[in-house]
Amino acid sequence: MATATTTTTTKAAAASRWKVLGGALLVITSGGTVYSFGSYSSTLKSRLNLSQTELDVAALCANVGTYIGSAGFVVDRFGATNAAYLGSVLIGLGYTGLWLLALSNGVANPAFAVSFSCFVWGHGAGYLDAAAISVSIKCFPKHRGAIVGLAKSLYGLASSLVVLLAAYVVGQTTLIAVLASIAFVLPAWNAPRLEEAPCPDEDERATADRIDRAVLRVVFLAIAAAFVAILRVVAPGAWTSIYANLAVSVLVLVGLVAVTSFAPGEQRRDELRELLAEETVGSSIAGTIDYAPARAVREPTLWLLFVSVLPIAGAGLATINNLGQIMSARGAATGTQDVAVTMVSVANCLGRLAAGRLSDALSRRGLPRTGLLVLTSAIACVAMLELYATGTSISLALVGVVAIGGAYGMLWTLIPTLTSDIFGMRRIGSNYMLTLPSVVLGSVLFSTVLASTVYSDHESRDDDDDDDDDDSDTCTGSACFATTFLVTAAACLLGTLAAAALTLKTRHLYQIK
Repeated sequence: MATATTTTTTKAAAASRWKVLGGALLVITSGGTVYSFGSYSSTLKSRLNLSQTELDVAALCANVGTYIGSAGFVVDRFGATNAAYLGSVLIGLGYTGLWLLALSNGVANPAFAVSFSCFVWGHGAGYLDAAAISVSIKCFPKHRGAIVGLAKSLYGLASSLVVLLAAYVVGQTTLIAVLASIAFVLPAWNAPRLEEAPCPDEDERATADRIDRAVLRVVFLAIAAAFVAILRVVAPGAWTSIYANLAVSVLVLVGLVAVTSFAPGEQRRDELRELLAEETVGSSIAGTIDYAPARAVREPTLWLLFVSVLPIAGAGLATINNLGQIMSARGAATGTQDVAVTMVSVANCLGRLAAGRLSDALSRRGLPRTGLLVLTSAIACVAMLELYATGTSISLALVGVVAIGGAYGMLWTLIPTLTSDIFGMRRIGSNYMLTLPSVVLGSVLFSTVLASTVYSDHESRDDDDDDDDDDSDTCTGSACFATTFLVTAAACLLGTLAAAALTLKTRHLYQIK
């Protein structure tokens, strides 16, 4: 009788943590809508008469709000559910503010109002991200790499899904209202599911198989999104019908439900596997150490992680934020620019999934996950050098930006995973937030300062050399970003060395006992 009761309890706990994961995936998808800013920023710019600099500052305020760091402390102190509620309110208010601004006939200080609204929804997204990641890692400690990769892939893919869901059905202004509704309702509805579930003694191979199935669904969803986006460019006439766009919207919803649902039938199949599978996951001390944030900031490993993350984040954000200009400077048509955006988005998603799968594979073999950070930094370095060396080649530019998108995606899986490995899972929310200022600093240094300054400098030179009175704010030629690529490549090389030092310093954590 006792054995039967224990088995029933274990199965209930297993079902509970999969339910938590489903809710966490929907919550983090809501947070990922922050990447859709480019889909409606042109409307804000034209309606409120904003300059490009003012728009860039608004985007920076959103990044600062997302990565300011307080969300993790709230998650650890008040729980993931309360943090998700708070995040849903903030992100909903921020988007609503932007929507009202877009509808207005003008306000006293539109640049400040837009920047403030962006900070609010960015800050709300930070709470959703921290809540979902924290509870997912705690529910699946032995598979935290793959789980973080799965969650972060949806965070990166969310903007593409939202654009496919609504942007082609409604206008840009109404799209902001749709974002406000989705970003408020979805996390608020799923917040109660984020109560931390017990971690049962499940067969780990069966659990890994189940996670792999969810990963495959995300891969199919990402490929389908890319296929539809490219079709819109090469065959725009096929999408003039409202019914075609509504069909895509329905398919996006069905795909999202498929990714975030873990059916009872799957659970029964997993239970059959558990009778046959052998335990293959070793045990190491990674993730078992409990560092308070005050102690973590005094550890050299935190600062090595900080220095390793900074240039990769800078390279990724400088490329993503300036992708249109990078391609147009090489003479790419608008359609090619749209394809580049889609390819980078998909590479970002797949990079997050790949990093999660690879990191767990390394950990199971007693190898340091931090070695993947070395690889990620090296990829970013080589990609930046490739962009520098290929001049005005459009096809080779696509190769470079896709590589950067993949590396940037890998980074976002590695940050919380490595943080939990090095500093423990108990305070993962707080310690995760300690590393995120490196992302903000990377954005400021490499995107806002370096890339913008170099581009503007060569833009002004083009204007001086132009005999016609052309006021277009564009720069053409390889010089527009050459210095940015070279300096960022050098920074990524230094980041690679820092990541190698981190790997050497933490390799003992992963040794299987």
